[in-house]
Amino acid sequence: MAVNTTTALVDSLKRSYPDEFFEVHLNTNAPFFMNVIKGSKLKSWRQDGEGIYWPFNLQSPQSMGTPAEGGGLPTPRTRVEVQGRLRVGQFIGDFEISFLLEAIADNDRAGWGAAVKRSVKENTSDLTKHVNRLYAGTHGTGRIGQVNAATSAVTTFVGKLPLGVLLMRPNMEIAIYDDDTGSGAAEDTSEVISKIVQSTRTVTVGNAQTLDANDHIYIAGSYGAATVPNGIAGIVDDATNLTTIHNVSRATYEELKSLVLTNSGTVRDLSEDLMLEAAHGVRQRSGRLVDCVLMNTGQWSKYCKMVRPDRQYVVSGKGVPNYDTGYKASTEYEPVSQFMHGGKVADIYVSEDVSPRTVYMLTKSELRRVEQGPPTWIDWGGGSIFQQSVSTTYQTAKTATIAYFGNIGSPCPAAHARIDDLADKELCGAAVGGPDT
Repeated sequence: MAVNTTTALVDSLKRSYPDEFFEVHLNTNAPFFMNVIKGSKLKSWRQDGEGIYWPFNLQSPQSMGTPAEGGGLPTPRTRVEVQGRLRVGQFIGDFEISFLLEAIADNDRAGWGAAVKRSVKENTSDLTKHVNRLYAGTHGTGRIGQVNAATSAVTTFVGKLPLGVLLMRPNMEIAIYDDDTGSGAAEDTSEVISKIVQSTRTVTVGNAQTLDANDHIYIAGSYGAATVPNGIAGIVDDATNLTTIHNVSRATYEELKSLVLTNSGTVRDLSEDLMLEAAHGVRQRSGRLVDCVLMNTGQWSKYCKMVRPDRQYVVSGKGVPNYDTGYKASTEYEPVSQFMHGGKVADIYVSEDVSPRTVYMLTKSELRRVEQGPPTWIDWGGGSIFQQSVSTTYQTAKTATIAYFGNIGSPCPAAHARIDDLADKELCGAAVGGPDT
């Protein structure tokens, strides 16, 4: 990793780092992690030992009937259950700072002028965003994108829709593989993104690459790791994205599949009919009632258009509806709106990392989080967050490490549904070189 040194001060407002200048060009929101996963309505587990184990109760005994008078009793049967397993994921962030920079850029009169304070804030924001990125935007392998088309010895590639470059950021160190299973061949294991052009989904890296269409992109060092956490696209799935959930095969047990409403790859607009179909499908399959809807901003725009009130006529009197449009900003743990089905109110959350063209219909009582504690700066002794940097020799710099150990899962995947193949003008339309309207 590169050490923060005094040379960085040339382009860093000398030494004054007011809050309003922090990362204004990047989306650092993490509403799925902060609102849904850390919300008080979710049940939590804590790993103690090798993992957390529980029974997937897939089929009840069904030992009943309506026998004839004097007839035999129903044949006793046993339930069908298999063991599920969930382990914490490991999220790590770090930064290095030289002794000299720490000494000269530590002026309280500059507000956030201390170089250490600035690095702490940036690192915490980046790690929190990465938790949200993996939980809300991936399917359990840590994949953050794919290559759209083959390249030959060039330093750029285009991100494939629907994710495009949504989960990528300049300065990320990425790795590219030809398979998503964790056993694929490496195309490149260490490239730093230097530039992303949102309008064309074009990513620039440092070295020329020859890539194949659909190659898979990850944060460097995470491919195939057992510590990569689950993502909502793998939990709420019918074995399209993830064939095994919590160490149990979905091919063997149909009960571990969620309802997924697709349209054979042809996109269409979000509709109330689709949302009701998904909610009713969950009700029929699991007996649960969906109480949470998760989507990105593109689908939220479609939802607003779908429910926008008709304002053609001026009316007055008691009981006149409010014809305001748009939506209010939500506060922590509060949704942006609500969707009703069968008398059940489902909170709608908007998260910027959810895959475009997708809406999730969730039952929060059937989601779990494993959290060993909040993101924590590793204390290396004496109350300091730093340890001495070591390469081949000691160096005049310090390294700080922040860690978060957590994961998400579901003891009943059938209690959730996903709607795919939804048109998304904002995130897959002309603004990013895509076809959606």
